[in-house]
Amino acid sequence: MEEAYYITPAENQRSLGLVCTGYGYASAKTGACLKRTLNCYAAVWVSRGKGWLETSATRQTLPVSEGTLFWLFPGITHSYSPYATGWTEHWVLFEGKLALDFEQAGLLTRSQPVKSVAGFAPISGFFDQFKADFEKAGPQTAVLSGMLVGRLITEIHSLENQSPGNAPVRLVMQMKSWLGEHFSERIDFEKISLERGVAYSTFRRYFKQASGLPPQEYLQNLRISRAKKLLVFSDLSVKQIARATGFSDPYYFSRVFRNEVGLAPSEFRLQQQLGTGGISARKGPEPE
Repeated sequence: MEEAYYITPAENQRSLGLVCTGYGYASAKTGACLKRTLNCYAAVWVSRGKGWLETSATRQTLPVSEGTLFWLFPGITHSYSPYATGWTEHWVLFEGKLALDFEQAGLLTRSQPVKSVAGFAPISGFFDQFKADFEKAGPQTAVLSGMLVGRLITEIHSLENQSPGNAPVRLVMQMKSWLGEHFSERIDFEKISLERGVAYSTFRRYFKQASGLPPQEYLQNLRISRAKKLLVFSDLSVKQIARATGFSDPYYFSRVFRNEVGLAPSEFRLQQQLGTGGISARKGPEPE
């Protein structure tokens, strides 16, 4: 059984940055796709069976096992095929500036197109939704499915970078867990990394690869996130919240908060509490 659906997005939809242009499905497929070059991106998920993939960006034969997803890139010649017993594949075509942005950010990599997603339960939900969207194609299908592609890319990248079998990732996961309990303390990342037997430059690289942020920036974001929660769900003063989240200088905290959020702490508190019916903001002078 094989089916395919194609749509042509309107120009104003393409301007949004990420749209889907096709979806397809094939069960018990035995035919090969040889030396093809697309002018868009594609995701191919093999839910059953085994085979191989070759691309001009890898110049080697890559094994494709059951529960594998591989990315195809515009302008990159590729060939792939199931073995004689066949496989079940699901695919989606997508394009747009955001796809290139994902690639430049390292979430899509031409030299490493094959991703193991075996056991990742949500993968079937993604492709079930693609199927439903294209079967009932409406004027916004290209955009809605494009948003889903963005989520798929992010989820797979996150899954890959949180594999507990990967020693660097294990180290980062342990560090993130530790930071979740000690974020309000004075943190010396160089000292911490050396205590764990890793040079700081190496630790910083591992941390950024797994988290998308260097450790100091991750810590600052964590502190600001905790501060937001306290601003909305407590009646602590801005000064008290600054100290509770690791900022010894409340004026520096207010400056950092405004730079990150676009609002002063007291303004954020008022805005969010008006929307949620939260605790009334404490009155009185605050370091803004």
